[in-house]
Amino acid sequence: PTIKELSKTAERELKEELGTDFNFKKLEYFGNVEFKIPDGRLAIANKFITSIISENPKINELETLSKLEYLPIKTLEGYPISPDLKFLIHKLKNHFK
Repeated sequence: PTIKELSKTAERELKEELGTDFNFKKLEYFGNVEFKIPDGRLAIANKFITSIISENPKINELETLSKLEYLPIKTLEGYPISPDLKFLIHKLKNHFK
């Protein structure tokens, strides 16, 4: 798939999981990460980054997400975040210097 197709998919997922009652900047491709899922298979996660510009998102998929929390990038290593995001911590820190 193209970056544009992936971006549309990511935007649809964002709205499904966090609702449509908030506005965000255009999604920016942030790269991809290869990682192993718990059963040992290789997976690739394409990541996008955005900023919320108005209103507050809400959790729509309570079976998937237990809470929504804003985390300081400087201290991400101290939180239980997804394995694929752990691979991007350094890139996130550099992006927001």
